[in-house]
Parts: sequence; C-alpha cells; structure tokens
Amino acid sequence: RARALAELVCILSQERPAEALRRGQEALGVLARAPEPATEARVLAELAWAHLTLGAVDSAEQYAARGRALAERAGAPQVVARATSNQG
Repeated sequence: RARALAELVCILSQERPAEALRRGQEALGVLARAPEPATEARVLAELAWAHLTLGAVDSAEQYAARGRALAERAGAPQVVARATSNQG
C-alpha cells in the first residue's frame, strides 16, 4: 500500500499538488506503521516538490532535507538526487 501511495504522490505532485499533499500524509501514516525507508524518502521528496509548486518554499526545503537524509541512509541515490532538486 505504501509503495502504491508513493507512486500516486509522484504523479499528483506534478499536476495536483494539493491532493499530493493529502495523499503524501496518508502514505507517511502507512509508513510509520510499516517502515520502508527508501519509499518514505521518495514520498518526502515528492512532498517537497508539491510544496514548492504551491509556493511554500520553507516547507519544501524541510521535506527535501528530510527526504535526502533518509535516502542517503537507505542507499537510494536516485531519491537523493530527486530530493536535492526539489529543495527549492
């Protein structure tokens, strides 16, 4: 379920960022109960993009930093790159 939500957040963050934020929080709730660090990092990176798209630069920077740090620990270089580019 978490991976499916992560994919949905990725898709929504491009065209419907407000919905991406809602779904991203749902994904983080699932991941809190069943941790998957690389998936969580991806969700955080996409939440950063959604916040950036909505003009919330400070929030984008916070989500991107969390996502990047988690991706580094999880050994997910593509997510590190995505989070870095979504930092604002």
